[in-house]
Amino acid sequence: MRLLPLMSCAAIAAFVLAATGCSDGAALDERYTTSYEPADALLAGNDLPVFVVGNPFDVPPADFHRSVVSALQARSDEVSVHFSERLQDGASPFRLIIVFAPRPQISAAQLCNNPGALQAATVSPGAQEVPILASFCRNGQLLSQADGVIGAGDGPTGRRFRAGLGQIALALFPGEDPSLRFQ
Repeated sequence: MRLLPLMSCAAIAAFVLAATGCSDGAALDERYTTSYEPADALLAGNDLPVFVVGNPFDVPPADFHRSVVSALQARSDEVSVHFSERLQDGASPFRLIIVFAPRPQISAAQLCNNPGALQAATVSPGAQEVPILASFCRNGQLLSQADGVIGAGDGPTGRRFRAGLGQIALALFPGEDPSLRFQ
């Protein structure tokens, strides 16, 4: 009789290890405001500006920004948004702000207000995982957010890093209304 509880615990532990080991580059928590609708992704259009704060790699900021946008775009068949490298596009009311190694006191809503004033924490070079906070905003208001850790050990063009950013794109821009997921 004692064997059954032990087997249950072992099965749960194996599941948790398998789920985290196969997370394909990211462990995320996503949230949506009550004003978020999947149509927001469509309204964001073909050139959603992506602001990147922080750089956990020893690469020039412009190259890192290009790598982040490219990795987000890799899931374009599942996300109805085209991410843009152009930062000067002030015409769009929509923004995607991604902070690598955000400071603990920064909230997802704060990212929407003034992304130019944000600063990231310092990350040790060669870190295997990097904390991340991402916000999808409209007119300075938070619509959706994703936070967690992203695999970084293989660099900004590595499979785990790119897959993690793809997971962030899917989390921020779900194809269906997130409030209906569990009904």
